[in-house]
Amino acid sequence: VSPVPHGFSVATAGGDLLVLDHAGVQARFAGTSLPAGWQDAPCAIAIGVRTPDRALVRSFLDSNNVPFTTAGDVLRVAPPHPGNIVLEFQP
Repeated sequence: VSPVPHGFSVATAGGDLLVLDHAGVQARFAGTSLPAGWQDAPCAIAIGVRTPDRALVRSFLDSNNVPFTTAGDVLRVAPPHPGNIVLEFQP
């Protein structure tokens, strides 16, 4: 378990679990739609997927008319497309 601004991160064999308070969620996902009800109770906000080829992901999303935004090196698909979560593709 490692502290991060507005929360903590837990390293697991399957990836990292990032737990943030409301201010941390708003800062990390500024400009991105958030899941319905995210402020009502603790919930999953996003799933991050590491990909070596973001150009391929971008092409796939474009060809399937899936809207996305970028935040630095991250591509984000906002709810409701991936099932009321933010889906992030990261390097």
